Amino acid sequence: MHKLKQIHSILILITITTLLASCTPKPSLQPEERKPKPAPVSVEAMLDSMTIEEKVGQLFMMDFRSDFYNEQSWTFKQISHWIEEYKVGGLIMFAGAPYEAARNVERFQAISENPLLVAADFEWGLPMRISAGTRFPENMAIAATGDPENAYRQGKITAREARTLGVNVSFSPVMDVNNNPDNPIINVRAYGEDPQQVAEYGVQYIKGLQENGVAATAKHFPGHGDTDMDSHLDLPVIDVNQARLDSLELVPFKAAIDSGVKGIMAAHIALPQITDGNAPATFSPTFLQSVLRDSLGFNGVVFSDALNMGGVTNNYWPGETAVRAVNAGVDMLLMSPDMALAYHTVLEAVQDGRITEDRLNQAVRRILTLKKETDVFEQTIPEQSEMEVELELPIDEVFADGLFQKAVTLVKDSVNTLPLNAGEIDSVVTLIVTDDLRYGWPGSTFLWSIKSRIDSAGAHYLGPDAADSTLIKIREAMKGADATIVGVFLRFADHKGTIRMPKRQQELLREIYREQKQVVTVGFGTPYLLRYFPEAPAYLVPYSTNSQAQRAVVSAIFGEKPIAGKLPITLPSGYEKGHGLSRDVSSNTWAEQQEPKRFEEVESLIQSAIADSVSPGMAVYIARNDTIRFAKGFGHFTYDSLSSAVSRKTTFDLASLTKVIATTPVAMEMYEDNYLHLDKPVSAYIPGFSGGLKDNVKIKHLLTHTSGLTPYLRFWELTDDPEQVMDMIINSELEYAPGDSTAYSDLGIILLGEILEKLGRAPLDELASRQIFRPLGMENTEFEPNRNIWDMIAPTEYDSTYRERMIQGEVHDRNTAFLGGVAGHAGLFSTIDDLGRYAQMLLSNGYYNGRKYFSSATIDTFTARQNIVHGSSRALGWDTPSRHGSLFGDYFSPKAYCHLGFTGTSIIVDPEYDIIVILLTNRVFPTRENRKIGDFRPKFHNAVMKALLSEQELEIERGR
Repeated sequence: MHKLKQIHSILILITITTLLASCTPKPSLQPEERKPKPAPVSVEAMLDSMTIEEKVGQLFMMDFRSDFYNEQSWTFKQISHWIEEYKVGGLIMFAGAPYEAARNVERFQAISENPLLVAADFEWGLPMRISAGTRFPENMAIAATGDPENAYRQGKITAREARTLGVNVSFSPVMDVNNNPDNPIINVRAYGEDPQQVAEYGVQYIKGLQENGVAATAKHFPGHGDTDMDSHLDLPVIDVNQARLDSLELVPFKAAIDSGVKGIMAAHIALPQITDGNAPATFSPTFLQSVLRDSLGFNGVVFSDALNMGGVTNNYWPGETAVRAVNAGVDMLLMSPDMALAYHTVLEAVQDGRITEDRLNQAVRRILTLKKETDVFEQTIPEQSEMEVELELPIDEVFADGLFQKAVTLVKDSVNTLPLNAGEIDSVVTLIVTDDLRYGWPGSTFLWSIKSRIDSAGAHYLGPDAADSTLIKIREAMKGADATIVGVFLRFADHKGTIRMPKRQQELLREIYREQKQVVTVGFGTPYLLRYFPEAPAYLVPYSTNSQAQRAVVSAIFGEKPIAGKLPITLPSGYEKGHGLSRDVSSNTWAEQQEPKRFEEVESLIQSAIADSVSPGMAVYIARNDTIRFAKGFGHFTYDSLSSAVSRKTTFDLASLTKVIATTPVAMEMYEDNYLHLDKPVSAYIPGFSGGLKDNVKIKHLLTHTSGLTPYLRFWELTDDPEQVMDMIINSELEYAPGDSTAYSDLGIILLGEILEKLGRAPLDELASRQIFRPLGMENTEFEPNRNIWDMIAPTEYDSTYRERMIQGEVHDRNTAFLGGVAGHAGLFSTIDDLGRYAQMLLSNGYYNGRKYFSSATIDTFTARQNIVHGSSRALGWDTPSRHGSLFGDYFSPKAYCHLGFTGTSIIVDPEYDIIVILLTNRVFPTRENRKIGDFRPKFHNAVMKALLSEQELEIERGR
């Protein structure tokens, strides 16, 4: 032992002396010097040309981090020494950034006489090791999608990305069969518990990698699934016989070998029933020769698992580890804890015959063959610019995100909790539970995703050693919540040693399940958690803890995406492999239950109004309590009974409804993004709008018609150039001090539209379409309708003063027409059903069919009376009905908000009664001089409310 220590000390001294002697390191290869390494005539020719020392070096793969290295740094010199002095066969890439990773590969290949194999653990894509690339779910999630083609495509994408970094070997896929719920290191890294399923998915992944130029490595042979021990810490023992091994653990490896896998990684696990003693399989000729080579017919490279893991270091010194592994059948030795000692010990073993030269040649021959098969000799070092073309392609990112979504598995939903309807939930409490705080609190994306859907969403955290005061706060918070969402983050991790849930956390969760009605639990990281709390009413598993999985599971919880994943394992709580409840995408589009009898008086009133020439046509939409109660078209496009009949699909010119259907929601969006500030002066956005009283005009004044701007100007008569209109508004004089009075002003809203376009860097119609209309499915809502659909649009007026023609399909408002058809105050066309969708979104706290458009606080802010001028009914963009003498009648609640349009249109939303009333007409046909709509509107609204409200509700409104 004393002699060994002496040798070790001498080797370390030699290494240090050699490194320090390199005062002038070789410069790294510059980009213009990139050339392929010369290829030998054959593997045998190369093998014959190598010295014993060079051959021994080929057996070793050492690791490097993808960091920046100065050429005179200790780390760079150390790695260079491995390459130049020991002629290592390869390097293993670990954590870091992509540019540094690629540059380091370039530098190390440049100083290596024999091209290096460059390997990395890319099990779920490059992000397992590199801070770039397409991030895929863990293997168990891939299997939960139910489609092996997903594994193939994952391998294909990973290979393409890996090659841009110069990586030619991936230590993947994991082919272990995970049949032990307490496995702390394999767990969701495995495809599942069924060896045939693991084989099917693993083979597809191998094909995806290898058909695209990267060698796959099936691991961890002969199978690391049935253990509760992490081999990073100690040596796991799997107490099974050969028959069990043949029927379970070896099945995926046989399939991998039959598919042509180029690498197998040996595991640091002991199988005492098959081999004598408790030596790891890494040291077992029985496994690596008799089973792997002779029985299964594998001819590729056998890699050891990392030799710095506790599974070997706890019982063996580095030199012994290396010699025993090579003699057992390992071809490449990974990450020896002492490279110099291991190298010289192996060299000495070859020289004294403990390792035969035939065995050494056999290993090196396989290594050189793998280099040839992965084109290492012919491959030029990739230009780093290739990464900017190949990494994180949007199409690949979308595919990967889709896998996370498809994998989400609903194991249990005993009271049909899912999906949650965000539009009906006022408050939710989210509880993050974790057993490991080494990396801080997990679940930030999970929390953010929930808060983006529910305005009142509180978060609480429960660690492994939570204080009693924390438990009390959690219990109190949940008492008033409509729903509770629990995210349990129990992650597999090397050197962690366990993946069990602490009893204190189990007890609290059981208490929550007893006391709370709507509780959804998500088992992040491992799906086996349900055994700790089988009484959980709803349980989902995404098989991962990363941000994509967190977003995916929240989308599933709120019914924005379907749930279709199936368990690739059996849960101890009685849920078999293949189990998984399905949920379709939910829709908060209101149901339709027409009640014609209830609205007979309303219908009679409309028919009488048309007969009285109030308007040739009308379309009506009435809804309450998530149900469309009455939606119908009346009359015709004109007073000619042979003209087109008005229907629900008829498009109308909305006139001033544009202000609240297009301009106001765009303003709300920018308000939430902190671009538009209600109390900022207009001059902060339009510097020319300044001087005198104008300095006091704020954004809220434009929205409430209290700016002092003149109500209306005939721009088409004042200039021939639409470009001058904004200057005319900016330079116009105010009629009164801002906030002193209320005077409805189109000019203020036109000016606001200009501000919104400036902030959004796009025209108003594009902003409204992108942010509101298209996402909501308002397919018939647009500015400047296409000429092909003009015959579906109700005509408005014969324009005798400007265009001198009947207006149909063109905006009625002359100023908007002069401006090209798009303005903040007018120009929008739509149908009653499209407007109904928009109103439903507002009544649902800004949430509609899987998307949160606005917070309820924003909606409340914009729809409430602002009282800038005492007694004014104006909200922000919106109006509110007056209590008496209003065109909206006498029965809407004080919370209602509304707007009118000059062409005979109106919309009113009453959140207190959950009521929507929309009236679209073309009352200006054939002339705007027809003003009968003024008498009709209050009668119509009163008739509607009398049909909807109970006598008690009507009495309440009469008394206000």
